[in-house]
Amino acid sequence: MTDTIIRASSTSSYPDCPRRGASRMFENEIKSMGYELRRLPPHIGAVTGTATHVAVYWALSEKITTGELGNQTEAESRAMESLKAGTAEGVMWDGVTTTMNAAQLQVVRQSRIYRQHVSATLSPLLVEHPLEAQGPEGITVKGHIDVYDERGTLVGDLKTGKMIRWNAPQYGTYSRLLRTDGKEVRRIEEHYVPRVPLDQDQPRPEIILYDIATAERASASIIKHIAQDLAEFRRTGNPDTFLANPSSMLCTDKFCPAWDTAWCPHGRRARR
Repeated sequence: MTDTIIRASSTSSYPDCPRRGASRMFENEIKSMGYELRRLPPHIGAVTGTATHVAVYWALSEKITTGELGNQTEAESRAMESLKAGTAEGVMWDGVTTTMNAAQLQVVRQSRIYRQHVSATLSPLLVEHPLEAQGPEGITVKGHIDVYDERGTLVGDLKTGKMIRWNAPQYGTYSRLLRTDGKEVRRIEEHYVPRVPLDQDQPRPEIILYDIATAERASASIIKHIAQDLAEFRRTGNPDTFLANPSSMLCTDKFCPAWDTAWCPHGRRARR
């Protein structure tokens, strides 16, 4: 049993296609069963999102220490280093971010508008704080809390995608991890800064509220299903224990490491 970690960030996407989710979470274990998976370059949306995180959360970390947001120039320099590292071995561009120059400018303006409208309002106690707890079937559940502030507000994540998605299981997992660490969660927020083409004005951040009880129930249910699916796969070695969803928008060669492999041949078949 080589992979026994469920990351909070994986829980929201798992119901869309458990086979794809397992391919990412339990890659080594799947390969040890004789299956090959495809290696995909990172998507530019994820890379720019990470770089924006670096700028924002370095500045907020400095606020914990000094009472003031960290220097904006230093924050952006750190973001550019993250962007460079994230694209060093290739990247999958898209129609919103087509070049490295565009990526750099998008990261700068995303981090600046967040700093202007949100960062100054936060009084963080924890930033990018790792937590873990034991889950079912001997699995360890892990997560990095983006921000937990002195009001008991959990900022589940700063999202910078092209569209808003449902992330209740991820945030419910963070909330449950915080409670196991003895911290009260009174409010869950997602902070969304859209990634848009450079010929469009950068929209202001949106704050999206999640119901705590609903998010925690979703987290518990999905983690339970992941653990049961993994236990059944370990018992049988049958990939069908992880349901495949060829109807998923992400069931393509661009987004799924299992697409058109012996581990999951369903995607190509569905499109013939």
